Amino acid sequence: MDQSPSLKHSTVLAPEVRLRRYLIGSGAVLLALFLFSFTVGPYPVPVESVVAVFLHRLHLVDETWSDAVELVVFNIRGPRIVAAILVGATLAMAGATYQDLFRNPLVSPAILGVSAGAGFGAALGVMFNLSRIGIQGTAFVCGLAAVAMAVGLEQWLDRHALLVMVLAGMVVSAFFQALIAMLKVFADPLNQLPTITFWLLGGLHRITADALFIALWPIMLACAVLFALR
Repeated sequence: MDQSPSLKHSTVLAPEVRLRRYLIGSGAVLLALFLFSFTVGPYPVPVESVVAVFLHRLHLVDETWSDAVELVVFNIRGPRIVAAILVGATLAMAGATYQDLFRNPLVSPAILGVSAGAGFGAALGVMFNLSRIGIQGTAFVCGLAAVAMAVGLEQWLDRHALLVMVLAGMVVSAFFQALIAMLKVFADPLNQLPTITFWLLGGLHRITADALFIALWPIMLACAVLFALR
């Protein structure tokens, strides 16, 4: 039976071509959002001014704007926007790593209880008045503990079912969320409770260029290790 002309002339794109088009399209969207983000805020900065500021750093155009515009672009909004991109990239990298490690396309750090476990660890560090590094350390350890609990529960129930790991992660996440709620009840309402709440909510308003540079090194190290183990 002859195929229709539309089927004869239809071509399926190679995976490399599709990947290239996806990367180009995603990069264009990211660049557009990156430039647009500079225009959002109480101090208006047009997109053309943002582009001109970057071109001025490359000695391609002359300066025709006030120092406030350059201050907003490079010292205030720039580090926050770059930090948001890095956070999104690392979360995506973590999700892909979990899916590949556990051979399960449904899992992610949030589903496996890592987010709730890390939140509990941070709240625990705040309760014990630990330093910033100590809070991050307890958050990391409790996040690993949440993963271990989810994996152990999944293997105890049925290690061959994909949905069992998802359900196990939801149980572990609910468990740590309950522990966070309990810590909030016992926390000091004037000092500790606001710190726990704002830590769990997250925010980029305190990001500076120096803090961004410090955070960039462990992110790059993690990327290099995961790329080597791919």
